[in-house]
Amino acid sequence: MVGIKDIGRIEDTETYDGAVTALLKLDGSGILLFYRQSDGEHRDRSARVVMRQSSNLGETWTEPTVVHDVEDRDTGEPSVVYDSESGRIVLFDHAMNIVETAEYEHPVVQSTEAYRLESTDGGKTWDNPVRITDNLIADNPWP
Repeated sequence: MVGIKDIGRIEDTETYDGAVTALLKLDGSGILLFYRQSDGEHRDRSARVVMRQSSNLGETWTEPTVVHDVEDRDTGEPSVVYDSESGRIVLFDHAMNIVETAEYEHPVVQSTEAYRLESTDGGKTWDNPVRITDNLIADNPWP
């Protein structure tokens, strides 16, 4: 079980889970933790953004639930904004198209799209993702 003191860096070096995290303190004792989860590779088409919730300031956490997963893309790097007056949560992340090349020993990023998702019920449900860019990378693949 992950405690609040352990959240600073929850990265799992076997799966690269938690390589980039976003932590959101809600009103009261609620905390939402967002991070990239994969099936085991640094650049992985199975990667998705998941969320864990705590209702007791991080003493206990729910199991991860998938918030955003773009099919056949490495989805990750969540960042989050919270409007405490309306209760609206806005999550931003990106999805990378990963390709194999003979030039590099590891997959490279060919293109990256940014997305926005919103929740108005404390993260229980999320609106459909909205793609807000076509490609964040110019003509140069990111090795």
